[in-house]
Amino acid sequence: RVWPLNAGICPAGEHATYTIMTPAGFIQRKDEVPCLSLAELFALFHLDIVALLKIDCEGCEYSLFTSASSDALFRRIRRLAGEIHRAPAGMPQDHVQRARRFL
Repeated sequence: RVWPLNAGICPAGEHATYTIMTPAGFIQRKDEVPCLSLAELFALFHLDIVALLKIDCEGCEYSLFTSASSDALFRRIRRLAGEIHRAPAGMPQDHVQRARRFL
């Protein structure tokens, strides 16, 4: 099953801004959405096992893989697909290596 969700996976309680671009590369609009942690996402949909988790979060992958619950949650994901973007300035090198190990 696939569930569309108008939220971002990032630190719970925060908000993320997504920029919607036209094919020509102009900003069409910006939308602010609430954030959920990966643990909250699993709980919201009562997920035991996830067949495929696709991540395309333009830099959030580093915080996603370094949360306290990430090891236990990632053992419940059979397949993981995504991109790794440039690490944000000041990101500890061990966090970068940990994210790359998963992807």
